[in-house]
Amino acid sequence: MPGHGSHLRNAGTHGTSTDHGHPTAQTANLPAPEAEALFDKVAKGVFTAADAELFRAQMLTEMAGMSLEDGLVMQIHPGSFRNHNAALFQNFGRDKGADIPMRTDYVHALKPLLDAAGTDEAQAVARLAYQYSTQAIEFQIESYLRYQGDKFSEYFDANTYLLITRALDYFDPARRYGGSLSQALARASAKFLLVSFTTDWRFSPARSRELVKALLENRRDVSYAEIDAPHGHDAFLLEDPRYLAAVRTYFERTIATDLKGDAA
Repeated sequence: MPGHGSHLRNAGTHGTSTDHGHPTAQTANLPAPEAEALFDKVAKGVFTAADAELFRAQMLTEMAGMSLEDGLVMQIHPGSFRNHNAALFQNFGRDKGADIPMRTDYVHALKPLLDAAGTDEAQAVARLAYQYSTQAIEFQIESYLRYQGDKFSEYFDANTYLLITRALDYFDPARRYGGSLSQALARASAKFLLVSFTTDWRFSPARSRELVKALLENRRDVSYAEIDAPHGHDAFLLEDPRYLAAVRTYFERTIATDLKGDAA
């Protein structure tokens, strides 16, 4: 296997990283005779559970050396219980979101690997070789993000966003009531608080005022606040004191009124 990455690149394949998923981060750096003896036991199928764990640990270190040799970023995903949901695994296959993190040790577990390959200058060479490219992986976090993105794209159709946006664009609560928003809200019995931001183009203040008008026509309990803020639709995600004060005051007043009604 050593040199396999170079063989693939010569064949026109441009790999940039390796990915390893393991239940722990345990690594080992056995002397060559011991590593060969362990491999022989595993190859013959005569091994214990401890042998299997040691073999996996040794292989991580071997893979680290080959990654350096081939100029690749090595990515390790330890401490994960893969495919924990049996029904999800049976119906949809592996790696569909049912991986649960487990406690694992990194400091001691990775030391054999880092002692063997952690200070190799090839690591820096691998990073420099892929500078100024939008597709290659220069930092290890990029490999992780690409891995997660690839998994996500397998079970989520991006066209869903188009359908959701279209549904929002065409949603009209008054459609079934001859275009009368007042009739659409006639059956509402709850109390309402509407808060709008002046620069929100997605749910503009004009639309909120239409709702307020329709609710008042039905003599419903409605409070409305319109806040002048420059942050657009995401303004409600920010800690605007006026927004927080409006919501806090509304809830305090509503709770006090309800408690007073219960006491009566």
